[in-house]
Amino acid sequence: MKKLEADLENILEKNHFNVNSYILKTIATHLLIIISRMENHYYLDCSDRLSGKNVSVMAKEITTYLKEEYDVDIPSVEMSYLSMILSSKTYPIDRTFDDASLSMYIEDAYISISEEIVHKLQEYYSIEFSQESYVRFAFHIQALARRSKMNKYVENPHTGITRATNPFLFEIGVFISDILKEHAIYINDDEIAFLAFHIGAFYEVRRSRHLYQCWYHCRNI
Repeated sequence: MKKLEADLENILEKNHFNVNSYILKTIATHLLIIISRMENHYYLDCSDRLSGKNVSVMAKEITTYLKEEYDVDIPSVEMSYLSMILSSKTYPIDRTFDDASLSMYIEDAYISISEEIVHKLQEYYSIEFSQESYVRFAFHIQALARRSKMNKYVENPHTGITRATNPFLFEIGVFISDILKEHAIYINDDEIAFLAFHIGAFYEVRRSRHLYQCWYHCRNI
């Protein structure tokens, strides 16, 4: 798993995309899930309006890597799903989004739902999202909602350990799922665990920035 995450990070960085350790773990987990589904002859084909040229290139590089390193063939039917995962978890380091450009990638309904969730997380848990974290979160909500609509949930092998070792993050995931229910978006515990990963990634980014600010302040005293 560690080697897979490190190799994925190299592919992403080569294509000028950047992710933290939580997001890397999530993408690696999705790849393992794809392979597990393939072993059971179950394939998931998702039409994807999110994938740009760079994401398609990354998806192809990842499938080539899996073939060369693990002798795993990812069929074309799975490519759109892999692209959707990459689109929902990453975007170019130099890409910025405002309200207008975000609506080109995410449907207005999901932007509205994401804004509602972010507002309630701030109100009930004092969680404040940066613009980058909000964009990643909105992409994730759209991808999650599409899976719910198709009734094709993603199995998460880390659900049990996430609930046991990160009960606070899992609680926030449940809180988000309750809001989604109000919009007829129903998810299972595996998807709740992915939400916990996402909130965990947000906390990691915020902690890293806080540590940098402390270092910078101390360095200039």
